[in-house]
Amino acid sequence: MRRSSVVALTNGRTRIVVDPDRGGAITELTGGPSGDTWLFHDPSRGTAFPADHPVYDDVWRGGFEELFPNDAPGVFDGRALPDHGELWNAPCKVGRASGTELHLRRRCTTVPADFEKTIALDPSRCGLTIRYRLANRGDVPLWHLFKLHPAVRVEAGDRLLLPGGAVTPVEPGFGRLLGAGPFRWPVALDEAGAPLDLSLVRPPESRFREFVYVAEMPEGWCGIRRARTGETLTIRYPLAVFPYCWLFITYGGWRGYCTAVLEPCTNMPKDLTAARDRGTCAVLAPGEAREYVVRVEVGGADAA
Repeated sequence: MRRSSVVALTNGRTRIVVDPDRGGAITELTGGPSGDTWLFHDPSRGTAFPADHPVYDDVWRGGFEELFPNDAPGVFDGRALPDHGELWNAPCKVGRASGTELHLRRRCTTVPADFEKTIALDPSRCGLTIRYRLANRGDVPLWHLFKLHPAVRVEAGDRLLLPGGAVTPVEPGFGRLLGAGPFRWPVALDEAGAPLDLSLVRPPESRFREFVYVAEMPEGWCGIRRARTGETLTIRYPLAVFPYCWLFITYGGWRGYCTAVLEPCTNMPKDLTAARDRGTCAVLAPGEAREYVVRVEVGGADAA
């Protein structure tokens, strides 16, 4: 087990910690009037790095990661793709860096692609901008999944924020309450037909857990409102790039964790073959490169 060399950025309003050896994951994010901590992490796993570990769930520690070029492991287009893609336990090279900006890049090995990520703290407000660049080095189309994967620290009474959308389960056997769907966010029906508010964060003793897709969203954003302070964390992204937002929710119901993972995604469903067959899979043409801009905002009660 090796230990990662992390990089801290701060502008006096927002502070983040980035781990280049974990695909450039943001492992800490603090900001807002109260200086709240917004990302979930599992302290029991410390800072040791799970080099080349094949099972994501067994070594996952939270933070704000990205998944590429896949989620579910398996063979696709003749390539063996690892669990949750290759970024989460692979190093990125650090390019330019300052106290408020960091550029990272990786030449991928599971697919012929280059991944770049530039994180810049906003100079005048609480928040940051993340600029992504994906490039296909190959001579055939690159069908893939690209997904933001921030695990948010939650407290009972908080509210998950979405602009609306159609909700369906990702894995019906994983959830304990949700019926088959589809439902309109935020009210679903449980297996007994009773209303179920998916936006409400429940206490850990509820053992609540669900994993859902949200499609047909009218705008590209998601977030959380902290009940204790009224402050919000909002992630704003281009809806044309990320037309789906997956939600992995566990309030004590999965491995004892309390977190909501907000997952703006290019694809639905998570299986690449199924998504391509349905016309809902991202693709880069041979030699094509695309850039995406994501904003993370931390503010007061009127910010979202």
